[in-house]
Amino acid sequence: MTNTLRAGSPASGPSPWSPLFFQRRERRARARSTSQRGPAQQARLRGDAALDAGRPAEALAASEEAFELEPSSVLRFNRARCHERLEQFPEALTLLERFSLEAEDGVRARVPALEALLATDRGRISRLFIEVPVAGVEVRLGERILGRSPLPQPVSVNAGRKGALSVADERFFRSPEIESRQIDEVPQHDQRRRGGDQVLAEGE
Repeated sequence: MTNTLRAGSPASGPSPWSPLFFQRRERRARARSTSQRGPAQQARLRGDAALDAGRPAEALAASEEAFELEPSSVLRFNRARCHERLEQFPEALTLLERFSLEAEDGVRARVPALEALLATDRGRISRLFIEVPVAGVEVRLGERILGRSPLPQPVSVNAGRKGALSVADERFFRSPEIESRQIDEVPQHDQRRRGGDQVLAEGE
């Protein structure tokens, strides 16, 4: 004897073609997705929400946390966007260049304006050669800590910014204000007109 379940009969529940069936299935899927979110995904979602709300520092911290737990090209790109919002252009460029080299083809294809974004960030930095004759001292440009001597050369800084170059050593004195200038002639681009606000979501 063969048992046959008719579509829409009480024994079968809602028909798999009915709107109610799909609504219930969608609710169950969302519930499973929420319950199965791991720490990395939760951190990524916090970062996305913070960036949308205009809190890039908070977004960067959450994105860094997510990246440490589960590194991905998507998170590398979004971290670069956080640095851009914070006007930390050398850090943003480093991440974008690595994204360009290492991102999976499918992920890279989701950023059609990548070359324009790279050109924009390259146009926002200057490269300085800074030599300190004593090893192990902290070097600053304005409020930014560049590192300890000897510094890897050249040092990338935001272009067009003024700041005093100083070292944390009594044998040295603070320099007069210096202005970082463009070394390479790189064309400037209007970032906002070229998708400057884009961030990526996992699995898009």
